[in-house]
Amino acid sequence: MKLSPGSRIAPQDEDILLEALKEPTRAGIRNFITETIHKYELKPPFVDIACGYRTSQPEVVASLGKVDYYSFDIADLHLYKEREGASQNLIADALNVPIQTNWAGTILCLEALEHMQDDKGVISEARRVLKKGGFLVLTIPGIDFPRHEKDYQVDYGRYSSNALSEILKGCNFEITSLEERFYKGRHASTFVIAQ
Repeated sequence: MKLSPGSRIAPQDEDILLEALKEPTRAGIRNFITETIHKYELKPPFVDIACGYRTSQPEVVASLGKVDYYSFDIADLHLYKEREGASQNLIADALNVPIQTNWAGTILCLEALEHMQDDKGVISEARRVLKKGGFLVLTIPGIDFPRHEKDYQVDYGRYSSNALSEILKGCNFEITSLEERFYKGRHASTFVIAQ
């Protein structure tokens, strides 16, 4: 069961909390990617699903050197071209990844699932694209992370660890690691490694 955004946060406090959690969460995700690459020996090709304007390619390249890395988002590239560090290279729907079956060594889906109306469909598509023995690296905002939307995206909700586990297991993923991270007592992020 998805939890509704801001379920434990007074509406007037959401903007303040969002600003407080944004930077430590982003830094935590970048560190998590680097740590995960080394700990699990993630392999290319990398596919970054629904990456937004900033992919994790810099962290992957810094750790592994030049590798095959494919990133995409549904939003038009022109929305990102003015953003510093923009690095998305394809426009595609996360429900119809333009990659052949059993091809990717690593799938990244970072801070995106909460923006997907068909979350199970996205995870199922990741399963299709990922080759046997490959890893899905998934991050989502924690229960206390406020709702955030842009002109081109909707924030559909938050997930408890149990709800996220059920979605992954339902799509034939085995969870290797699930870690909830907190910032000043607030559940800021959930980081998952699955195969």
